[in-house]
Amino acid sequence: MDGKQQLATLMDSSVIIGPLYFLHFRTETGVLRLLISSDGMSRDSAITMRVALKVYRKALISARL
Repeated sequence: MDGKQQLATLMDSSVIIGPLYFLHFRTETGVLRLLISSDGMSRDSAITMRVALKVYRKALISARL
């Protein structure tokens, strides 16, 4: 990545396993894979991210670039 902003769509292969968030995004140039650990964020942020991914998962996956 060159530091430029990119549009991305969350892919269905994204999962949360325990404290780890495996996020896969489809971009205009390919697939971006991120591994995020809840250890690197506050407890409230981890809860917010987990809930957002569960509640809005369908909408995030169906979004188009």
